Amino acid sequence: MTHTMTLPTHGQGHSSSWNHSGNRRSRRWMQSLAAVAFGVASLVGLAEQAQAQTWQLVWQDEFTNGISSNWKFEIGNGQSGWGNNELQYYRRENATVENGNLVITAKREDFGGYRYTSARMITQGLANFRYGKVEARMRLPSRNGLWPAFWMLGSNLGSVGWPASGEIDIMEQINTDPAVYGTVHWQGPDGGHASYGGNVKVDATAYHVYAVEWDPNYIRWFVDGRQFHVVDITNSVNSTEEFQRDFFLLLNMAVGGNWPGFNVDESALPAKMFVDYVRVYKAASATAFNSWVARAPAGLTIRHQASRGRVDQPGSINPAGDGNWKMVTGLAGSGVSFQSQNYPNSYLRQRNGEAWLDQNDGSTQFRQEATFLQAPGLVDGSGVSFQSFTQRDRWLRHRNSLLYVEQINDALARSDATFSSANALTGAATGFSTTLAADGYAQMQGMQLEPSTEGGQNLGWIEANDWVVWNLNLPENGTYTVEYRVASQSGGGTLQLEKAGGSPIYGSLAVPSTGGWQNWTTVSHRVQLNAGQQQIAVKALGSGWNLRYVRVTKS
Repeated sequence: MTHTMTLPTHGQGHSSSWNHSGNRRSRRWMQSLAAVAFGVASLVGLAEQAQAQTWQLVWQDEFTNGISSNWKFEIGNGQSGWGNNELQYYRRENATVENGNLVITAKREDFGGYRYTSARMITQGLANFRYGKVEARMRLPSRNGLWPAFWMLGSNLGSVGWPASGEIDIMEQINTDPAVYGTVHWQGPDGGHASYGGNVKVDATAYHVYAVEWDPNYIRWFVDGRQFHVVDITNSVNSTEEFQRDFFLLLNMAVGGNWPGFNVDESALPAKMFVDYVRVYKAASATAFNSWVARAPAGLTIRHQASRGRVDQPGSINPAGDGNWKMVTGLAGSGVSFQSQNYPNSYLRQRNGEAWLDQNDGSTQFRQEATFLQAPGLVDGSGVSFQSFTQRDRWLRHRNSLLYVEQINDALARSDATFSSANALTGAATGFSTTLAADGYAQMQGMQLEPSTEGGQNLGWIEANDWVVWNLNLPENGTYTVEYRVASQSGGGTLQLEKAGGSPIYGSLAVPSTGGWQNWTTVSHRVQLNAGQQQIAVKALGSGWNLRYVRVTKS
């Protein structure tokens, strides 16, 4: 496929000239390609799989309630059929919304001296982007004479012209061709037009997600998350500096033209191109931690406490790191996972409809339950909502200060399921205290969970040499008060606090009789503990007692 395109300034109507000659490559195109070999051969292995990168949603149009004000429409037939001898007249009226989809309709309609009408919409001057992931979920008509496209042009088009502005074609398809195409155009080292493209077979009449991932070094093309093409733009190699600047988005469907030809299947008209959404993401830092704030009540921040996911005012989160999360690539291979700052191998995951901080055990089940799919906020499209990877009808939301993964059925729930990122929480460790809940353990041997009369669960059926381990992150070296919520029918048991593995031993306590297995009391001692991420264990030196939680407080 070849492209030769001339784009005058907007004062001349933003007209364009493309020369698509199917599989016939012009001499100039071949010379340009040879001159910009890109080292593509060394990158062939990358074409099998999407790159591992975490993305944060920064812009979207879901077309739920109409077409947003971030788009404007180009009208008419441009110069010489937009330079491609296209046969349609572009009209605003040919872009509508049906069932939450943008629909661009190509019609057999006499208008403005032309036999066909369609629509072309752009974000120029309204939404511009540099780097990131740009994607749209689309369904195409795939009929003779039609040319749907999702693409980008350099925002400096009006001042430098084309091809110096650069162009990124995310997706193009023509006629009934069983392939979609991805291409870049730029001003080559000789000052002329250069281009490089790839294609992949796909059933375009079904919905697919078409995307590019663009950074200062590469542009990669994907269909449904699988890469099919890549271009190296590292250090603006071969005059590719165009791709280190801002671009705007375009959506259109041409009728006829130099590339698809002029044999239009009028029996297929009107024909519709469906766009479920357009989304733009930025690359999240691989090392940065953020906090996540609920839409309402204002300021409530996602955190973990005694392993339970919940929301609290940031001033009450101590240590502050319990409210900080690194958004990493979803452990299931897509989406995102919430990695705790204080417990680096622990992630927020859904468990029986609730959200808990648990240690990654490497299982497929854990990876899936700790993965969420980012979507525009359920309230009004702003902010972010997190959809369960395993149950797509359920979302992360807060209710009565606790986090759940539930179906969303009303306006309050949509608000409770909408969040936005904020700066990482900071603060001194003064007054540090954390509670290690019975069911928040990392590892356990011999003990069993059972319902507690004080709510939640406790560890019971404890015999000598049973043990339980928790993850713990302490802010500083020093003396800590360790409290144990215990119950015993007749007493006589002894517990020992130690580092996981058995050494060192921090201290031991006798468990008194409380007169019943669910009659609770608190015993405590003061021990010396070191700062940092660690695992502590409670070991039973004798049987006959239950344990509800352990609380560690800086003395």
